[in-house]
Amino acid sequence: AEVCQPGVGVVMKRMHEAIECGKHWSDYNLYTHDKDESNDSNVPAATPTTTPNNAEGGTHDENHTRQTQQQQQNSNLTTDIPTIKTPSPYENIRIYPGDGIKLLPSIPSSSISTLLVTFPDPFPKSSHRKHRLIQVHTLQAMYRVLTKSSPVGRLFIATDHEGYFEWCLEIFDLLNSTASTETEKIGSMMGDEETVLKSRNDNADDNEISTSHSAKFRRVPVVPDRSTWLPAISKYEQKGWNEGRKTMLQCWEAIS
Repeated sequence: AEVCQPGVGVVMKRMHEAIECGKHWSDYNLYTHDKDESNDSNVPAATPTTTPNNAEGGTHDENHTRQTQQQQQNSNLTTDIPTIKTPSPYENIRIYPGDGIKLLPSIPSSSISTLLVTFPDPFPKSSHRKHRLIQVHTLQAMYRVLTKSSPVGRLFIATDHEGYFEWCLEIFDLLNSTASTETEKIGSMMGDEETVLKSRNDNADDNEISTSHSAKFRRVPVVPDRSTWLPAISKYEQKGWNEGRKTMLQCWEAIS
């Protein structure tokens, strides 16, 4: 769902209407490799052609009467057919219209198999880095709720901002290789990863510090096909492709 456009309220309204009418939400654009490589936008739908009222021959009144009779016959044929209620396609969906990071403490440990972080705000200015979603303390919160076995919990990230993608790689490596010194604790609590990075560099030669911290995430060498976890192309992603940006994907597994 596109949380900002059209908005959570509109998304929930569409889902409610779909459930009431028994219709699936079909307003989406599925991902295919050829779309990614060519960056082509959607092929526009064919313009419907109009047929004159008297295309079948006869006057307008005669055609109108014939169409009305045919509709009545179709209605009679379906009157005796029992209505089969199909399961709602949205029964297993829950929406939290707020900051997902603030929701994590309420989720039981080792209860989530997959977390998706798709196209978060990159906050490109250096002074705004502390507002980025991927931080040491947020990764620690995500690690806690991810399953560690059967299945192994996975965290997926998708972004079209190269600087943000590199930032994510650095923060994951930092979390895995840095000891919990007092400086890092302060940096994590404040969301100041530059302080943590400085602490790591200051102690780069201390083998005891670098090996005393157990790794929490393992990067998956080959990212699973996105059709299995991010099958739809959002309007934001399509806009980025049209402007020449490239989608970058990465996946990590929680280590027990």
